[in-house]
Amino acid sequence: MRRLLAVFTAVTLSAVLTSCAGAAAPETESTESARPTASPTIEATPTPDASEVVAEIVVRANRIEVVALDGSLLESANLFTERELLVETLAEALGAAPTVTARPAGQETRAGQIHDWNGLSLFLANGEWDPLVADITRLDVTAASVNGVAIRTAAGFQVGTPISELDPATAGDQYSGGPWFRIDPETVGSTADLGPGGDPTSPLIASVVLYADATAVNRVVAPATNWGV
Repeated sequence: MRRLLAVFTAVTLSAVLTSCAGAAAPETESTESARPTASPTIEATPTPDASEVVAEIVVRANRIEVVALDGSLLESANLFTERELLVETLAEALGAAPTVTARPAGQETRAGQIHDWNGLSLFLANGEWDPLVADITRLDVTAASVNGVAIRTAAGFQVGTPISELDPATAGDQYSGGPWFRIDPETVGSTADLGPGGDPTSPLIASVVLYADATAVNRVVAPATNWGV
């Protein structure tokens, strides 16, 4: 009896020791996993300066003006005397070079080059001309905006403006497509500037012309001179 007890005790002790030996030691927490992960650095996109972003092009009787988001004037080019500058100014303001095509001379039109931005085109006649002669430069706008840049007159009219907003007193004779309106007149010289026989006291006036269909403006054209009439 005493021997069986001794054997049982030995077996029990052996089992206990085996159990203890097989138990896994507690894991030590990894130093790496405990270290906080750094957040990626995100660089903020700088906000464009409102004084440097083109917002609109204003068409006047004798020039165009490029206006910034804050209302300040960025560039200006004269429609009569700065023909090369006109192309450069428009290309920079619209962010694209124009498509250039030749226009042959017609019965009442001169030969020249048309610089087109798909909604705004600029015709420049070939050769050297008196800067105040009509139709050597013609800006023709057929869209309210081009490449995200709004195009309007000094009074705020643009392609799409209802004709009900225009002053009937500025309307001209009907043409084949509908009414037209002569607006924003500016004196650019005298009829003497057009050649011999001109009267230096007779003003030469340039205007912007709005063409329309039955309901709204569909073209803005400048300059349009009165030839002293």
